[in-house]
Amino acid sequence: MTALLAAAVIAGSTGYCLNGTMADGTWTRPGSVAHNGYPLGTRLTIAPSPTGRRRFVVRDRIGWGTELDFWVSSCARAIAWGRRTVKVRVGWPKRRKPVRVGKVAPGRAGMPPGLIYRAGGGWRAR
Repeated sequence: MTALLAAAVIAGSTGYCLNGTMADGTWTRPGSVAHNGYPLGTRLTIAPSPTGRRRFVVRDRIGWGTELDFWVSSCARAIAWGRRTVKVRVGWPKRRKPVRVGKVAPGRAGMPPGLIYRAGGGWRAR
C-alpha cells in the first residue's frame, strides 16, 4: 500500500540568505527550509517557491515572525520573494519511472518479453 500525501496546509513564508550551519548540522544549501512545527529531516512538497523547486527538506528552525523560511543563495531573491502564502504538504509524490524509447520491455504478466516501445507510441515485436 502506498502512502498518500497529507492534505495541503496554508503557511506564510519568507526567504533567507544567510550561509552557515543549519539546525541539523549541515551547511546551508538549495532545497532547505526552516520550520518549527515539523521534525528535522521531514520532506515537504511546497508550491509556489522562490526557486521554482517543489521538493524541500526541513533542515533548520525559525526564530519568530513566519511559519516557513526558504533558504535561497541570493539575498536579492530573498527580498524579491518577500512574504508570501504557500501550500505545504508532508511527503513527496512518488516519481513515475519514464518509459525509454527503443528499450526492450521486461516480461510482465499478460505481456510477452522482447517488445520495443515505438516513438509514435505503442509496443511492437522485436
